[in-house]
Amino acid sequence: MSRGKLEPDNESIKCISFADNIYDWLIECAKIAEEKKSFGIKNAINQYMTLIEKLTGAEQEDESMDAIRKLIASSKDNYLSAVKIAQSMNKVHIKKLQQLLNDLQKHIEDTWPLKGYMDEQSVFENYYTRDKKSWRENGPGVSFILKKLEKEKLTVYFRFEVDGDLEYGVLFLGSSQEWCPKKYKKIRDAFPSEQWQKIIDNHEDKDNCWLWWNDLRGVLDADFVDCCNDDYVQLFDPRSYEEKLNKIKDVINANMQNIINNGIPNEEPHHLI
Repeated sequence: MSRGKLEPDNESIKCISFADNIYDWLIECAKIAEEKKSFGIKNAINQYMTLIEKLTGAEQEDESMDAIRKLIASSKDNYLSAVKIAQSMNKVHIKKLQQLLNDLQKHIEDTWPLKGYMDEQSVFENYYTRDKKSWRENGPGVSFILKKLEKEKLTVYFRFEVDGDLEYGVLFLGSSQEWCPKKYKKIRDAFPSEQWQKIIDNHEDKDNCWLWWNDLRGVLDADFVDCCNDDYVQLFDPRSYEEKLNKIKDVINANMQNIINNGIPNEEPHHLI
């Protein structure tokens, strides 16, 4: 706001900021609006507060990154240290993802009559070293045997997999672990559920062995590609990690018995292939 003809040292002028003074004032205004049951005004105030959070946060982040860049460029040793840190980040990402999948595997094997198979290390490494344009091809994960159909030599699996975010679902593989065997409709009688049979009958994507899958958005919104959104960063805080892990366990516990019995979760899957 323009101060007009007022001098900077004029006692009538007091410098305030959006991040501190105005934001704190809006908090008090929102409390008053709620007490007076003026919910429309409260919502408007909350929207304004959200805008201030975004604007001031972005500004502080830019200043912080600028300071980091200057520090890296200030000496050869600082630059070499930054390079080593950057080169180690993929290993950090792999270790964190493997920790999450290992904890889920242990929980499932301890709770349900299933045997898990973690993907090979190379699958994790390829996921974090390849061109980001092709990251969707084969995400790393862990698979669990649900039921073997020895006669047809087909196997149905329950699986966790990273496809940007963490997802779970049911897929099938052939006896030699090939994807999408031609006789995929032979698994129609793997479970007695009519819904399962309908999923098989309507499975039209012959190049996709997933029969259904659900994401875990709202439970875990971590971005496993860029690895920098807030939900992902929270995985490095032990308390937050345990909270998120337990929420995933709750989702699986609520659905696993029906998946074992009928091949499907309790509610209709979000994504049918």
